[in-house]
Amino acid sequence: MRQTDLMFRFTAKFFRLTALALTASLGLAAAIRITVTPPVQNQPVTGQPALSTPTDPYFSQQWNLRQIGLQDAWATTAGADTTVAVLDTGYVQSDELSGPGETSREVNGYDFVSDPPRSGDGNGRDPDASGVGPLSYHAEVVANLIAAARDGQGVVGVNPQARIVHVRVAGTDGLIAPQDLADAVRWAAGLSVPGV
Repeated sequence: MRQTDLMFRFTAKFFRLTALALTASLGLAAAIRITVTPPVQNQPVTGQPALSTPTDPYFSQQWNLRQIGLQDAWATTAGADTTVAVLDTGYVQSDELSGPGETSREVNGYDFVSDPPRSGDGNGRDPDASGVGPLSYHAEVVANLIAAARDGQGVVGVNPQARIVHVRVAGTDGLIAPQDLADAVRWAAGLSVPGV
């Protein structure tokens, strides 16, 4: 078995511990498509007050955000209108991304799980990226880490203005086939994928 095959063959037992790390490392390797406006060179932020400490009840437990110095970043910007593709277990609607009276900031993208038995929805690849199975919550957790609103409820995301496109790559067993992931990365980057 090649080393690249081993990277994608983590079991459901280790899924909770490794999928976030895998998602983060893939994001650095272009699995996450981010659309941003060009940066403004060394200009002070004006007309936008610094964000205070969030009042969301679970923020105190989000040690990971403090670890990366996110409050310092929030002191200079409240985030930006950005789209992030989450390649994970699929779309599960999150109240954190579509609160009362708010337009949802998440999109049900595409299901790239090609093996029908592993897909759990019986048809393999299709335009419905809905999460299926006991691990489907994971993509919601990742999406919330990226974009949960600062609304005094639940958790806080890195960029509360971001939009999420869910792209399903993990089967109900938590495994990700390398070709499914490769095609999903292409699709998320706006490239053509045969048959999609």
